[in-house]
Amino acid sequence: MPAPPPSSLDEYRDLFAGHGDTDDEYLARHWRRFLQTFSLFSQAWSPERGPRVLDIGAHWLHQSVLYARAGYQVTAADFESTLKQAGLRSLARANGIQLYGHGDLSDANALAELGEGSIDVVLFCEVLEHLAFNPIAFWQSVYRVLSPGGRIVVTTPNYYFWKTRVRGGLRFLSGGGGGVAVEQVLKRPTYAHHWKEYSARELKRYFTLLSPDFRVHRCFCMSERFTRVGPLGRSIYAEVDLPARQHGIVDDRAWS
Repeated sequence: MPAPPPSSLDEYRDLFAGHGDTDDEYLARHWRRFLQTFSLFSQAWSPERGPRVLDIGAHWLHQSVLYARAGYQVTAADFESTLKQAGLRSLARANGIQLYGHGDLSDANALAELGEGSIDVVLFCEVLEHLAFNPIAFWQSVYRVLSPGGRIVVTTPNYYFWKTRVRGGLRFLSGGGGGVAVEQVLKRPTYAHHWKEYSARELKRYFTLLSPDFRVHRCFCMSERFTRVGPLGRSIYAEVDLPARQHGIVDDRAWS
């Protein structure tokens, strides 16, 4: 029987009790986003409409567990090394979550073991900004596994978040440049950085260019408390639908 989402951070933490360590600091920072994303998604979707969910970048299963407890058939995807953690595997078993380990997402075969049209909903939350490669092959993989009538749910930091722009302006004026800091480029793994942050307009354009088959159902900014706000909000929430397969992903990559 579907279970309601937790109503507090302590209730959220209880979901992971008895399954080993989790990243409690990350959960404490982001639990409201997880709940708000689930709430927004649930306004127009239910397991009856499409129960098969693929959570890309699932890591600690902080988000996957919400959907599994709500009655969805969840496949949690992340790097194979990440999904080997004993506590994470215990949590997955307890909640009926299937784990899918993949290699680098730039590999066209990253999702090859998932069947064509086998997924109704793709969760792509706080991942887009970490992609440091041309994503065409990756989106071809997503397009292949997404069933006609399916939906992609995206959350990503808003480029125009006012605090980010203030910090960036101060760095610019001090001669510190822009983008990813040199220290981070050299000392952190590739996927640790925010290589590219988007505005809501850019995000709409992104999926429009990817395929004429995609329809951006809604796309707007959320505040630090993850409520809907104007263009200077902290994060962007978007729903991208695939009504039917006709044209595929547009691949016109060139050097100039």
